[in-house]
Amino acid sequence: MPSPAAWQPEVPCARCGTHVTGIGWGELCPACRGKVVARARRVSRWIALGATVLTALYIWWRMPMNLPLSRFYGGIAVLATYVIVRRIATVVATEYFK
Repeated sequence: MPSPAAWQPEVPCARCGTHVTGIGWGELCPACRGKVVARARRVSRWIALGATVLTALYIWWRMPMNLPLSRFYGGIAVLATYVIVRRIATVVATEYFK
């Protein structure tokens, strides 16, 4: 029989109140956490898409297109903008929606 120190109490979820073993006080259960992460990913996808469109428009407007590699570097910048903004927006939105 494990000692009382090894017992994991059933802690209520901060959002739905379901008692779950293995989470800390004030944390979300796996079901609620999945809902929060899914919502954050949806929001971050739209934020990243908006930032990418703005970056693409700026690059199209400001970059000279007569240079051989300018479109290639512009495409890399647009792709990097989408990836970086989406990762940051996902973390921020997850913390916001908790």
